[in-house]
Formats: sequence, structure tokens, C-alpha cells
Amino acid sequence: MGSSQSRIHIDATYRGVTVSIRRKEAVYYDNLRTLLHIHFPRLSKDVMIIQTKDFDICKGEYVDVPDELWVDMSPRIRSIRIVVRSTVTRPHPKTYLEDQTFYDVDEDLALSPKQCYIVATMGENSVFVSRGRVTNYKDLVASLVRYFPALAKDHVVVQTSERSIDIPPQLWPDISRYIENIKVISRRPIKITVFVELLTGETKSLTLTQSALVSDLADLVYSYNKYFEYEGEWLKFDHQLSNYNIREGSTVHQVEHSSKPCNWGLRYAGN
Repeated sequence: MGSSQSRIHIDATYRGVTVSIRRKEAVYYDNLRTLLHIHFPRLSKDVMIIQTKDFDICKGEYVDVPDELWVDMSPRIRSIRIVVRSTVTRPHPKTYLEDQTFYDVDEDLALSPKQCYIVATMGENSVFVSRGRVTNYKDLVASLVRYFPALAKDHVVVQTSERSIDIPPQLWPDISRYIENIKVISRRPIKITVFVELLTGETKSLTLTQSALVSDLADLVYSYNKYFEYEGEWLKFDHQLSNYNIREGSTVHQVEHSSKPCNWGLRYAGN
């Protein structure tokens, strides 16, 4: 197929049979599914998954195209493959489309796929994730549990795809811009008991995961304008407990000072 022809049509393949779909008739995902159902009557619209491997970040493998990304991605796509999978994506999280930064159509086309998307792989399945929707780690997790329904939110571990190295949540905003592909695994979190000595003299016993943030600890003791120390070191709210070697049986001290240390460098609600 020539380049001019590929701009007019998208090649769609299902079980070895390829048909041509006119782009202008498949601008929206629902329209595409309707057309595919016409060409492949036995293919249910409710279970079809659209994939492509047209981009460099696909590394030659087929990657799922989420329905909400089709409008932005389809102008770049020359060919798709349709597969049927028993598991379907969950509904969008309530916060998924709120307070997010999206690329508009013109800007999206001006950027390369590497600048717009990350490929997330779990097991045998891969999916495109919009960079504009996962600038912070919580939004990334919300996206991943939607795309991989068998994945529990508390069990999500994100790793580099090349060497399978865990990516700490607090580092995600800084390093994600350099990452093209991620590996997603499920790992049951290790729970530990931590003691918190409050300013009142009371000591509270808390059960958290080692990957919990200091802010999670603060939420459990309703501490929004106080700070914490462990072994003489100030704890930053956006760091994990494991960053400070806080482990089973550790005691964290609540402290109150008139000024923050010069290297505090964080923002936290209520401070």
C-alpha cells in the first residue's frame, strides 16, 4: 500500500484476514468497532481489543490502544490487529479525567510517540499509557489497574523494562520523562508495625506497608502540621518509610519546630 493510500485507510487484521478501513469513518473508537463488526460479524464489539506495532516504542510487539487514546493516536497508525481477550478494562477512576494535563490534537501530532506515550507491559500484554495522564505516581497506578483488571492497587510495582529494577514512587515524576517502556508486576506488600510517639506523650501502634509514604503515617495519626523524626533525621512526607530504614518495631517521633530545616523541600497539605 502506498503512502497516500495509507493516509486514507487503516489496515485491520483479525485472525489472518485483513481489510481496509477508511480513516474518516473511524475517527472515534465506537465508530471503528462498528466498522470492524460489519467486516467481521462474529466478532463482538464488547470484547474486541485494538492493537498496533507501528511505533518505535512498540519494539516490534503489538500494544493495546486504549479507547480513550484512539482519537489522538489513530492519525499516526497505519495498521491494527484485533484480538479478543476475556478480561476487559475497568471504568475510568473518578479522578482519572480530572485535573489532568492532556495534549491537544495539534500538539500531540507535533510530538513523537515517545514524547506522548509510555508502553506498560504486564505478563504477555502491553498497553499505551498517555504521559500527560501519569505525571504523578498515583495517577500511573490508577491507569495500570484499569488496563490490567487482575492487578490490585496495593500490589502494583513498576519496574524498568530492561533490568526489572523497581522504580520508587517519589522518583517517578523526575525520571518518567526519560522512560519509554515499563514493566508492571504484582507483589504483595510486606506489612510492618511502627510505633509513633506523639507530642502528647501517647504512643500509637500503626500497621503499614514498607512502601507506605511518611504522609500515609501522618494521615493515620491525623498529623497535618507536625513533623516526624527517626533516629535524628527529619522525615519528608513524600518519601517512603523504607527510605529511612524504618522497619518492624521502629519508633518514629512526632516533633514540632518553629521553622523547618533548610533542606526540607516539600509541600504538604496543612503546613
